[in-house]
Amino acid sequence: MVIHLYTLCWNEMDILPFVIDYWKRIPITKAVVYDNGSTDGSIEFLEQFDWIEIRRFETEGMNDSIQKDIKNKCWKESKGVADYVIVCDMDEVLFSNDFEKELKYMKDNGYNVLGTSWYALRGESKPEYKEGKLLHELIVKGYKQKTNRKFENLGKFMLFDPNKIDDMKYEVGCHLANPIPEINLYESKKIFAIHFDKGFGYEYFFERRHTMFKRLSQTNLKNNWCFEYGEEKQKIIDEYNDNVKKSINLVELFKNDNKLDIFIGTYKPFKVPVKNEVYKMIVGNHEIKNQSSLELINCKHDSKLDDRFYSELYMLKWIAENYDLKNYVGYCHYRKYFNFLNDIPDMDKIFSEYDAIVGTPIIYDTRTIKQDYANCHNVEDLYIVGGIIADKYPSYAKAWHNFINGKILIPYNMFIMKSEDFKNYIKFIFDVLDEYVNIVGTDIVKRIGNNVEKYLKSVYPNSTIDYQYRIGGYIGERLTNVFILNNFKKLKTFPIVITESKYTEKKG
Repeated sequence: MVIHLYTLCWNEMDILPFVIDYWKRIPITKAVVYDNGSTDGSIEFLEQFDWIEIRRFETEGMNDSIQKDIKNKCWKESKGVADYVIVCDMDEVLFSNDFEKELKYMKDNGYNVLGTSWYALRGESKPEYKEGKLLHELIVKGYKQKTNRKFENLGKFMLFDPNKIDDMKYEVGCHLANPIPEINLYESKKIFAIHFDKGFGYEYFFERRHTMFKRLSQTNLKNNWCFEYGEEKQKIIDEYNDNVKKSINLVELFKNDNKLDIFIGTYKPFKVPVKNEVYKMIVGNHEIKNQSSLELINCKHDSKLDDRFYSELYMLKWIAENYDLKNYVGYCHYRKYFNFLNDIPDMDKIFSEYDAIVGTPIIYDTRTIKQDYANCHNVEDLYIVGGIIADKYPSYAKAWHNFINGKILIPYNMFIMKSEDFKNYIKFIFDVLDEYVNIVGTDIVKRIGNNVEKYLKSVYPNSTIDYQYRIGGYIGERLTNVFILNNFKKLKTFPIVITESKYTEKKG
């Protein structure tokens, strides 16, 4: 696959050895470097590579208008020659464990622009260059940047097919692009953009920014472009330290990203307690403003039922049918999490010994699962579901009987399982629930036991009968337990962290 790269350079010798290592991994067929008057040895260093062409351009200081014009025109010479082009600044690189597979997928499916998550490195000092070690492996920490003004969870559009794009129409800084013809965007979960961002400690960061501020052109000053380079030292230090606090282990993220997604089901904005982007937020037929740095996945429920009926289950069904699943699939409620939160364990190691991950079971003292269900719902549901299982899934009948008459509950529909098991889980759940609807109809209110409303008021004073419209989710939780108990012999359990005080405070 032929890949051409076009980039801008000015006194980048501190990062060039690291940059070249990333380019070699893609691998770049040809790189064209537009140099704006470097004096620190950058040109001499680049000249040793026969696949790198250097083109010089002169401006009176840093002129973003001219740089924008270069980026909008330079790559067009690759039409009919390259499969893909990359247009970027020198301190912006792409990383993947499998570029070839991802780019082939783009090509085979007609995508013309790549979308990626962006991470800015944040270290304490400039590391020593070590051959065979990428810069993010030396610095390790970084935080997600929102560098695309149109697509909040993505970075700049760096990589695209020059044969399917007539014009990228980059604006200043490339934070916004309006490609012609219409964009067909591939949002890769396996390619990442890394922004070096001069992240060798805040002293280096401050000095580099102020050096660049001094060379801003009159055009930049007039348009207030890159004004932040001239901010006071303390403000830059505070910004740097704030970003350090947001930083996560990129080595672990990139290593595990090909293997695990943990989906968080929600229907309302909430304060997310996690930073690791192994977690993804999913929401159904609800309007929600994403108040976190996590990716928000909107899915639609195509059932004729009120979307509350299946609760979070229809979100998971959509994921199973539409999402590019990783090796392992997890689910958490928006206020309940496995206690490892950001410190994601090694999934391969766990699954070499166990069949699935669940929360620490709840053991009832005096009542069975059936009695617990009858406290709040119509117990006849369980008999109907038992009959469906006996008919459709007879191999599950024993597990169902033992579960509803037992006292052990795997709580909150929370799990991590292999993707093939997850697909079988969704099929099982909806085979049973859809048949349940065929039998009882959709008027859920008629199926409520006489004591339900009184019970609800005693436990949740502000609750209404609407609670019962989520009955599919409550049945689904019991079916989840049965699927897990029937199919997995060895379960790895983790304690569950509940983050909302109303669920942890004792009732008076």
